[in-house]
Amino acid sequence: MNSEINQRIGNEIEGLEQNIKNLNQELFHSQKELELLKKLNNSNTKAKFSILNKEEKQIHYILKTIISENFWNKYELFSQIPFSAFIRIEGEKDFFYDYSRWYVDFLIARQTMDVNGYYIFTRECVIEYYGTGHYGDEKNDYIRKSVERRDKIKQLFLEKMEIPILVIKNADNKTLASGCKAFNDLKAYLENFLKNSQKNLRTEIIL
Repeated sequence: MNSEINQRIGNEIEGLEQNIKNLNQELFHSQKELELLKKLNNSNTKAKFSILNKEEKQIHYILKTIISENFWNKYELFSQIPFSAFIRIEGEKDFFYDYSRWYVDFLIARQTMDVNGYYIFTRECVIEYYGTGHYGDEKNDYIRKSVERRDKIKQLFLEKMEIPILVIKNADNKTLASGCKAFNDLKAYLENFLKNSQKNLRTEIIL
């Protein structure tokens, strides 16, 4: 008799613990949404004129050119894509709120077609561009270290998911105008990178 009662008590405890967990999650998400609305209400928020900055536009142009010339029926290019668009972690809603705010500069996706004729896009690799403004205020050591730490976590995250990442570093602000040496060198490098079916999980190129 006592064992049956203990079992029923245990079930009630588990039920209440789960209810508390659900309430805490709801409270956490509500607090995040409240903070967002307060910031929105007190800020001068405007839509950006362009999704990409000048340097990112040049990288985007190179990648689009490579894909149209060599991989037009194999790859598709996406820009400024959040992690949540191509990574899913089952049963981790709190974790989702953390990583869903992160994004990658460029995502190369392999395109196939389903039985209904619709395209299916699956991630092939990620390309990150570290240009002149990547670290924000270069004189602020705290900001720089914060960005470096974020970059490292993002790279580890992608490696854990076995998603190859190529980091392009251009701290010296070399021009990537069409036809110049840096443009041609980077274009040739990226062509070889995309043609390689066995990509390293992390690759870095310094312009």
